[in-house]
Amino acid sequence: MSLTGNTGSYLQYAHARARGILAKSEQAVAFPTELFDEDRLLVRKMSEYAETVNRATESLEPHHICAYLFELAQEFNRYYEKNQVVGSDKEAHRVGLVAVYSDILKAGLTILGITAPERL
Repeated sequence: MSLTGNTGSYLQYAHARARGILAKSEQAVAFPTELFDEDRLLVRKMSEYAETVNRATESLEPHHICAYLFELAQEFNRYYEKNQVVGSDKEAHRVGLVAVYSDILKAGLTILGITAPERL
């Protein structure tokens, strides 16, 4: 099983990793109400979800969802490398972003018939 590259296992790992971050935080999960400069790329990518699902549905081509989820996971990894979540002064805000990311990833995996584990 490969946890790298454009694979279902990689996306499952990405979901489990996000859920692990949420489990480590003592902050209540709330939808982010502010947008900071460092959030823009991740939020932009997350905002493409509905359009991507619509395109895949209309064209009967689920690979659009696969590609989108992989790009989303990569964008989240870049965000997480640069921005501490747990223990940061913006923890409540960032935990909200992680929760939204996790929900989108789980929804996309579910459409594809792939389980989204809470941990690996």
